[in-house]
Amino acid sequence: MAVGNLEFIKSASGTSVSSLDVTDCFSANYDVYYITITKSDTANTDYTYGRIINSSGLDSGSNYSYAYLQMTSSGAFAEGRSASTTTMTALSFQSTGTADGIGHSFYCFNPYDSSSYTFFTSQSAGFYAGAGLYGFKGIYVHKVAEQVTGLHFNRTGNFDTITVNVYGVK
Repeated sequence: MAVGNLEFIKSASGTSVSSLDVTDCFSANYDVYYITITKSDTANTDYTYGRIINSSGLDSGSNYSYAYLQMTSSGAFAEGRSASTTTMTALSFQSTGTADGIGHSFYCFNPYDSSSYTFFTSQSAGFYAGAGLYGFKGIYVHKVAEQVTGLHFNRTGNFDTITVNVYGVK
């Protein structure tokens, strides 16, 4: 069922988990996907990280590059970047004891195209008890031309709850 330009594909959720896999969510039907992370609550301070899932499983190799801008309501902005790392780092940030969760959305480009890298643009908003509001804007690339079938999200501690929704963009 299409709503506007988005067509719902899949949802995955977890409770008291350190990671969540969203498998078999990409296909040849779309070149662009819109992904949201909602209902993400945590009991520890940490970033949310991402990786891709391919036909061999989780890609933990140094196949990712990223650049992000971290924006806080109470201090200076900061940048982060890496040309070669094992994760999509700093997709979002949450602090200890904040059950307010995060708002996170991103676009994924060409995940199912085996002759292209997979690209992401990301933005998120969260809360850090010591610094107030936290926002991130980032770009990420998985630097292997292969067919991507899913996504993996993790953090050092547990997600008390997490829900990921995947939509195809028409």
